[in-house]
Amino acid sequence: MSAALDFDAVDSALLAAAFPKEPIMMRRVTMPLFLLTLCLWIPAFGRQTGTASSSNPEGQEAQKKDPFSRFHWLTASGETRGLVFEDRKLESLKVDFGNQPTAETETEVTRPDANSMRTTRRIYDRGPNGERQLVEVAVEELHAAAGEKLSATRTVSRRDANGRMQVALKETQETAPAGTDTYQTRVTTMIPGSNAALAKSEELVQVEKKKADGAVEIDRSQLLPDGNGGWATAGRRVGTARKSDDEIIGQEDVYSRDVNGRLALSQRESSREWKDSQGKEYLDKDTYRVAGGGRLELAARSNLVSVTYSDGSTQTTQSLLQRNQAAPSEGMKLAEKILLTRRPADSRTTESELQVQALDPNGNLQTTYYRKDIEKK
Repeated sequence: MSAALDFDAVDSALLAAAFPKEPIMMRRVTMPLFLLTLCLWIPAFGRQTGTASSSNPEGQEAQKKDPFSRFHWLTASGETRGLVFEDRKLESLKVDFGNQPTAETETEVTRPDANSMRTTRRIYDRGPNGERQLVEVAVEELHAAAGEKLSATRTVSRRDANGRMQVALKETQETAPAGTDTYQTRVTTMIPGSNAALAKSEELVQVEKKKADGAVEIDRSQLLPDGNGGWATAGRRVGTARKSDDEIIGQEDVYSRDVNGRLALSQRESSREWKDSQGKEYLDKDTYRVAGGGRLELAARSNLVSVTYSDGSTQTTQSLLQRNQAAPSEGMKLAEKILLTRRPADSRTTESELQVQALDPNGNLQTTYYRKDIEKK
């Protein structure tokens, strides 16, 4: 339920975004300062934007039987998405302009049995002489257990200055029932400390509950070390999604620390997701910021359209409108457009192109960022 931007934080520096699930081969173009840092997040296991299964009853039924069909890694600034009761399919396009240039990713997925999955992603860059060079390996292990429990471990190793692969991050994520129609998910993130040993750097706790009227409520807290050996709540997101006829209406409240160190409402996001008779999928989001006196003011609006073609390719366009804080009476104006195209190159290779366009001083859209991704399985 998050909007295309997260005004509050590039959370925990988006540890999860440091190892994108997609391969990356990018070229930078001059980028205006007003472009906000975002993260391209294309979730795995059947929740990609515009996947064909969203309109395929057989595909939906298969997903329901697969314990990992709704799985995704939780992040502190990401929208509150459920892992059990979730009906939404679309997510805002987000871009991390800090991603290092990489050439391609090779992905290997194995299913030892119906209740386990192993995914290995090897990311390659070009060395000083143009040679293909392994720069990162991410290994994910997923296990489903009795009692509707789901556990996951992700270990990311990166090439250091000496050419050796060193563990840079490790995450565990555990989901288990916590009452009637209620599930709790806990994520623990560990990174190397001063002595290179892994140490806890962040925890996320998310509670997902299905209400009697069918609405899904999600409450997620981010915990960070408080400096005294304990943990303190650094942020909180509370969301609700309700399916009505052919649309899903959502709302999410974002709480951040104020000047007095107390959690206070800082942002509210509302969304609407639906599909038209031609199969196009839409996601509209409004983002409100808390202004003086606690008033909520519309700060940004995003409109996303995703089209899936018969050859399996998808085209997603997202437009971002913002209010000029220096001239609020001018209303909402187009500030940015993101274009994402994904197409199968062959039975094992998927190619994608990402473009970010922004207004230049003359009010014309110019490409400020381009990236081409290649993923082989």
